[in-house]
Amino acid sequence: MGTSIYIRIMQYFLTLSWDILVILQFFIPLFNERLLWLGHYYSYAIALPGTNFIILVLGLLIHQFASQGLKTSLVYQVLSGIWKGWKNQLARNPWLPLTIAWLANGALWAFPSLKRHYNLRSSYDLGIFTQTLWNLTHGYGYHTSLKQGANLFSDHVSPLLWIFAPLYRVSPYPETLLILQAFGLTAGGVAVFYLVRSYFQENGRIGWEAALAPWVYWLYFPVRNANCFDFHPEVFMLPLFLWGAVGVYSKQKFHKILGVFALLLSMGAKESAPLVAVGIGLAWVLGAAPLHARHFTRRLGFVLCGLGMFVFWFDVQVVPTFFHKSYAYNRRYSGFGNSLSDWVLNILKNPGVLAPYLWNPARKDFFMATLEPLGFLPLLNISALPAILPGYLMLFLTKGDWFVTIRYHYAIEAAVGLFFSLSGVFVGLRFLSKKFGKLWSGFESVPKLWLVFFCVSYLGHTEFARIRGIKSSPHGHWIRHEVIPCINPTVAIAAPEGLMPQLTSRYWSARLPDVALPGGLVDCAIFDAQVKQWSINTSQAEEIKHKLERQGYCIQYSCGSFSVYGKEAACMICQPKCSL
Repeated sequence: MGTSIYIRIMQYFLTLSWDILVILQFFIPLFNERLLWLGHYYSYAIALPGTNFIILVLGLLIHQFASQGLKTSLVYQVLSGIWKGWKNQLARNPWLPLTIAWLANGALWAFPSLKRHYNLRSSYDLGIFTQTLWNLTHGYGYHTSLKQGANLFSDHVSPLLWIFAPLYRVSPYPETLLILQAFGLTAGGVAVFYLVRSYFQENGRIGWEAALAPWVYWLYFPVRNANCFDFHPEVFMLPLFLWGAVGVYSKQKFHKILGVFALLLSMGAKESAPLVAVGIGLAWVLGAAPLHARHFTRRLGFVLCGLGMFVFWFDVQVVPTFFHKSYAYNRRYSGFGNSLSDWVLNILKNPGVLAPYLWNPARKDFFMATLEPLGFLPLLNISALPAILPGYLMLFLTKGDWFVTIRYHYAIEAAVGLFFSLSGVFVGLRFLSKKFGKLWSGFESVPKLWLVFFCVSYLGHTEFARIRGIKSSPHGHWIRHEVIPCINPTVAIAAPEGLMPQLTSRYWSARLPDVALPGGLVDCAIFDAQVKQWSINTSQAEEIKHKLERQGYCIQYSCGSFSVYGKEAACMICQPKCSL
């Protein structure tokens, strides 16, 4: 009897310790990363993988050898209840829980982007696209003054942006694009669910693979980083490619048509998207599709390869000639030549030139950061490897390390292939679980735990922590509510980078120190030392002010660090209350 009591006390002690470890390691940092209880903060990991491993092994040991396992654990009971409820709801009607989860995650992803924008921490890229859409919807063409009035097709070939023009006409605000991006990207999680389901023709039963898959997507750090870095139309290639595959795998003809249409749309996201399509096409030719869809996808794969290569050639070789230029990003690949034909010929003649570009510390970190959250599982799907390679090669072969920085949106192309491949990996995992589960009952949970372990270990900044990390700025509030409404919307203007998205609803906006426009200078220039401006420092700002003063500009309004210089045009249509 005494021994039994001691065993029970030990079991309760172990499960209580496990609960405390899990709460300290995972749940508290979800909301406040400063409370990480061990070690230092990793650049892309919220929790320490080594500590996570200890928690995982301890939990398995308690579950395997304790008389009641983890049944007495409060955390285990709560998580098990949530997981069973999620699976049961999916089994009843997948659309309802998936739609609710999509809307909840979309709102959660949008919130930090909006808070950052409201506090004047958005940057140049958001301004480029808002100004382009404003020009497009007001009859000034597909041009942006933030690139000296250039047609945006001369920079990146992203005709997909035109789809957003009608909505932007109705709601002409930067927030519109940020909200669209958040909900568009999170829609990919629903697509991943149906991709996995397409491999398992089950009636009414939802396996752990399909139930877990959308959450792996929604927790994937590189995609959440892409969402938080201003707005970029190319990020939409990820959900479009995934939904295209869902449609193509469907047995219904109408869904197949919609799937092909989504694939065509995705190739308009950026000039890099057609190469991603080529990779997917090659994967389909090799059989990377559910068994019931392989006959169709093999034929479609050949078409997609040819079409993708043609669209890529057209984007980088033909489109630039419309503007009497070469492809704007030739310089990024200048190590292989000056044109597409040079790149191909030089690489074929001397494959050794690739070596210095394929693996250095920055590329290794990027590769690990994109694969670790997925437990490296996409690499197990051999037939899908062609879908993964283009996304990495396009980045790894560029000069320098800018495009292999995980904090930006450059992992999107790679993410397409990774989630495309991951969907097929679940077939192999289920096979292993059935085969080895007979020998050892605990093996059935190993694939699930493997994926959850890596997914959580490399969760990175959560959206809750991002929201907490963005401090509200009284100065930003004053700018948005007092100053911006008083700035004349008809004048050409130059301003710091942080103000660009706020001032693009006009025919000409420029980022300081650029104060030129075709045939002259801008009507007004705004200076504010408290607003983000990567392009100039304080001394340069003073030099620009002195130069403007010599050219006849004078201060039309000043308050604290904020000042407006104008010449003949009235820069302000009202007088903001100076509360600084």
